[in-house]
Amino acid sequence: MDQRREDQHPQQAPREEDSSAETLSAEPHEETKETPLQQEENIHLYDSENIDGDNSHTSVEGNEDDEDDEKTRGKGKSETLEWFKALSIAVAIALGIRIFLFAPIVVDGTSMLPTLEDGEKILVNKVMYHLDEPQRGDILVFHAEHGKDWIKRVIGEPGDTVEVRDDQLYINGEPIEERYLEDKLLQTSGILTHDFQTTVPEGHIFVMGDNRQNSRDSRSIGAIPIDDVVGRADVVFWPFDAIRLVQ
Repeated sequence: MDQRREDQHPQQAPREEDSSAETLSAEPHEETKETPLQQEENIHLYDSENIDGDNSHTSVEGNEDDEDDEKTRGKGKSETLEWFKALSIAVAIALGIRIFLFAPIVVDGTSMLPTLEDGEKILVNKVMYHLDEPQRGDILVFHAEHGKDWIKRVIGEPGDTVEVRDDQLYINGEPIEERYLEDKLLQTSGILTHDFQTTVPEGHIFVMGDNRQNSRDSRSIGAIPIDDVVGRADVVFWPFDAIRLVQ
């Protein structure tokens, strides 16, 4: 009976192994191998990328250097322009002073001895007579004959009657003391100024040199138009050891 039961339970078939799983795990992984030609192409490609990268970096640095150079050149041009402007302004000021305010004049001759020596350089104030008329006793520069400028002392103003008698100056009949001639009178024997009498026209001045015996002035060329006056001699500035105010 027991034997019959055993027969009733059929025997289970042995379990087959999963050959597919074994096959998956057993198959080796095939690596993709590159041919020498492919390897060479990759190398060239890699090198080409590096070269391009290096060139782009160099280009950036080059652009930065160019920008710095342009800034430096621009700064240099700006500084040069500023210096040019400053120099132009300085020259314009100097010319303005020379033309409108002051002018250096060289004494040529001995007609103003002993007040002014031959060769001395004086500074002439060109503004003075735009503000006021020449005054008696002023030493001034004026346009004379042959396009030359002379330097003399004002003796008579417009409308004055100028007279010298016995070496004494008279203006409108009144004796005038000429202190600037004291040294010259001491150095001179005889008459310093010969007698004369004249009336100064309006708009003119009468001038004479301090060296009366050796001066061409209004006694020979007549009264000087005020419009021909350049300016008043104010300062002797050369030579240095003779710097002084002109009186």
